[in-house]
Amino acid sequence: MKFMDLHVHSNISFDGKNSYMEIAAAAVKQGLETVAITDHCDFYQTPSGYKQYLERYASSLTQLAIMQGVYDKSVSILRGIEIGNPQTMPDLTNEILSTYQYD
Repeated sequence: MKFMDLHVHSNISFDGKNSYMEIAAAAVKQGLETVAITDHCDFYQTPSGYKQYLERYASSLTQLAIMQGVYDKSVSILRGIEIGNPQTMPDLTNEILSTYQYD
């Protein structure tokens, strides 16, 4: 049986507290085969909420690449996103999804 967590928030999200490396280490310790980091990108928190997400995400890509290299053989790390109310701004949602590659 495969064990995975496909909805984890890092300290990039307002409700996450752990860094990418801490998440990967915890996943390995718990015996997970896969973990997906799906940080928040919300339109409704602040008018520029999505811009803040994109700035934080862009600045964390180096950390994410390092983590994926360190834990490559131990746990599969997927990159995702949780977009709050995407139906309210479909054009902006498409723009955000096309800015970076997600799994």
